[in-house]
Amino acid sequence: MKTQSMHGALYKETIGICQQVFRSLFFAFSYRMRLTYRTDRGTVDPNAANSEGVEMGRNDLDMVASAEDSIARFRDAIDQRRAQAHRNLYSEFVGCWMKSPASMVQTPGFATNGMSVAEVITDHFAGASGEKDEAELLSIIAAVAKQQDAIGERARKVIDRIAMAHADFHADDAM
Repeated sequence: MKTQSMHGALYKETIGICQQVFRSLFFAFSYRMRLTYRTDRGTVDPNAANSEGVEMGRNDLDMVASAEDSIARFRDAIDQRRAQAHRNLYSEFVGCWMKSPASMVQTPGFATNGMSVAEVITDHFAGASGEKDEAELLSIIAAVAKQQDAIGERARKVIDRIAMAHADFHADDAM
């Protein structure tokens, strides 16, 4: 709930900044359009200095600068929101993984209501950098399985289940 309300607030703030940027751009654009059609003797090139006696004044330059500042503020706000979302998603994932691989985490990039940590890891293994991480995780499980404690026993049972499934699947083809 807290995360959803935070995302709602970020969304509303982002929309407000977008509206401010578009308003500034609209005013700057509409002013340049008025410059283009200002005289009865033809059109005025707004890019030419003092064309047909029309020149951008200080207020006009301030309006353009304001639009540029709005765009820069918008980009900064988006960068800050992305960094905050990254921190939140990272913390949530690590915390849920430590609690249980069946814990649900947000997956806004998939437009779903979330996935379990195990599903996210499976998806990661299927990705470009997943093979290296999968091999590392399997090496850790093998190292833990050599320990003579309860955690080592659990690791050996996982290896046993996977080895049994492998042998069951391939036994007929091996004859």
